[in-house]
Amino acid sequence: MNGLSNENQVIEIADRLSEIADQAMDATLAGVKAGKLSEKQAQEAISHIQQLSLLSSGLLTQAVKSIVDGLKISQEKLTELIDKAKTRIAAIETAAKFIDLLVDVLAFAAAAITGKPDTIVAAALEIGKDVGLEIA
Repeated sequence: MNGLSNENQVIEIADRLSEIADQAMDATLAGVKAGKLSEKQAQEAISHIQQLSLLSSGLLTQAVKSIVDGLKISQEKLTELIDKAKTRIAAIETAAKFIDLLVDVLAFAAAAITGKPDTIVAAALEIGKDVGLEIA
């Protein structure tokens, strides 16, 4: 079954994106304490995390409107992708990789709200590159 093709699938993705936002906030605070993120990098990350939280909340409140027709990625693959991103965000390797992955997850969340399959696939491919998961 294609991903985001019904309300429950959209809600599942929104919940997982919300979990990533929570995980990213924890990782950001830990990264600052460990000296892996500068204050400026932490501020940038927190800004992206806040946007991700807003978008995941938007997906939840507009789940029916966010159903996507013609998305050729399975719900299982989308879930796996988001779970891998969450795991990767938990372990800050470098500040640049952390922030890049966070931006790519944010772009995915924004794409999911648009309901445009091509935009969602493009964003998913970027996350796939970040976490080493082939999407297509």
